[in-house]
Amino acid sequence: MKPSDLVLVNHAGEVVGGNLHSINPAGFVIHFVVHKHRPDVIAAVHCHSVPSKAYSAISCELEPINQDACR
Repeated sequence: MKPSDLVLVNHAGEVVGGNLHSINPAGFVIHFVVHKHRPDVIAAVHCHSVPSKAYSAISCELEPINQDACR
């Protein structure tokens, strides 16, 4: 990930700067709630690693033990 990959979004979910590609609405909702309830948080990052995308491509179920189970 590099700075040119980042997207700046306002509280309405509108892209206002950075990489002008559209955003994932579900990801926006998660990040918006973090910012709404934690004003001390100034940034939130959401990304999908190559291994996790590859795993999802083979359509195998993964037991949702915790977030670290995906590593």
